[in-house]
Amino acid sequence: MAKGILAVLIYGVIGIGVIPSRAEVHLQAAVGSHSIPQETGKSARSAFDVISVKPSDASDMRFGARFTQNGFEARNITPLMLIRMAYGLFTSNDDRFSGVPGWAKTDRFNISAKVADEGAVGFDKLPLDERSKFVQSLLRDRFHLVSHFEERMSSLLILEVDKAGAKIEESPGDVKPVPMEVSRGHLVAHGVPISTLATILTQQVGTTVVDKTNLKGKYDFTLDWTPESLSLSPSDSPGVSIYNALKEQLGLRLEAQKGILAQLVVDHLERPTEN
Repeated sequence: MAKGILAVLIYGVIGIGVIPSRAEVHLQAAVGSHSIPQETGKSARSAFDVISVKPSDASDMRFGARFTQNGFEARNITPLMLIRMAYGLFTSNDDRFSGVPGWAKTDRFNISAKVADEGAVGFDKLPLDERSKFVQSLLRDRFHLVSHFEERMSSLLILEVDKAGAKIEESPGDVKPVPMEVSRGHLVAHGVPISTLATILTQQVGTTVVDKTNLKGKYDFTLDWTPESLSLSPSDSPGVSIYNALKEQLGLRLEAQKGILAQLVVDHLERPTEN
């Protein structure tokens, strides 16, 4: 996990993937489920009419992506980031992917895609999963992506309420999403669902965390731990491990389990031709 301060803006369902130092993420991406995604109803059309893909400066670690009123724009994004966003896996750990070539994790591109004027009306009103199909089509068209999902046995961490009970407070009323601050060993959240905490923990500990707390509200909380403890087992961690911090400060715990995890398997991917 990168060092430095991260500001994660939550648009209802939003999170972080592979985040560089001092980056702000404004990616309207869905948090993927842990089972194979089910096919939703197909829209009348799911392809952009105009697409531009150009290499960007790989040394610049700043990046961003967003849906616009009539299309999609990405700055300095890797193909793996694009795949994450297209399939609702942007916040997932690398154990959700298989067969991704090395260049797809390092090569970066600027992308601009639009629907034609007659198709632009209502594009921004489409559900996120429908707009994501346009990005999937872009990947097939310009990167020649061929992929499929498989269910595989994997190591998981289950986020549960500790025996002594949760120690977090539910946010009052209708709290608007605000940036979540995540720095080394420090996290501050306001009006955040526990599923988003599971997302952050996934990135911090390097193993997929599944929310089984059954806490349905939105919460305010602060979590502090010793950053150096992440590379060690909970019992060997110096200072306050993230495992102990969860239990002592939030009344939650992480339990290791084996479980079925849906993996996106990349069968084929090509570098795009510039246009």
